[in-house]
Amino acid sequence: MKYVIIVFCLVIGFTSCKKSGGTDVIVPVDPRERMVGTYDLGYQARTTVATLEGNPEPGTAILTVSKSTLENEVILDFVFNSTVKEQLIAQLNGNKFTITNKKTETIYALNKSFDAPYTGNGEFTTANEFTMVTVAETIQSGTTIKRVGSIAGTKRK
Repeated sequence: MKYVIIVFCLVIGFTSCKKSGGTDVIVPVDPRERMVGTYDLGYQARTTVATLEGNPEPGTAILTVSKSTLENEVILDFVFNSTVKEQLIAQLNGNKFTITNKKTETIYALNKSFDAPYTGNGEFTTANEFTMVTVAETIQSGTTIKRVGSIAGTKRK
């Protein structure tokens, strides 16, 4: 009987012991971690003056995505056609984003340059793809001048 009581006390003692260290700490995962990296992209841009569409301007780009110091932003560093660099800041809303640091773009048309209001929006898909559309549009002497760009590609492994 004495052994039964000892075994019973040991079983109760082991099953009622609390793990040392208390509760497990769950560290939240930053959703931007999935977006950070290098992407290989293709793009196409087209300028339209009134109803006359210019020829499509295709090219390639490399995009490097890094985290901003703000939790809902990423930094987009583009290199277009191996020469032209541009850095944009993207405000995130889930997987979708809006460009916040660029408000105007220069459109070259009719042997002139025109400063136009700019917008850029895109998405990081769950399949490690990046897409973005940009629009710069202005009206000069009653004529609409517009440049639309689209860029897409996949993250390097």
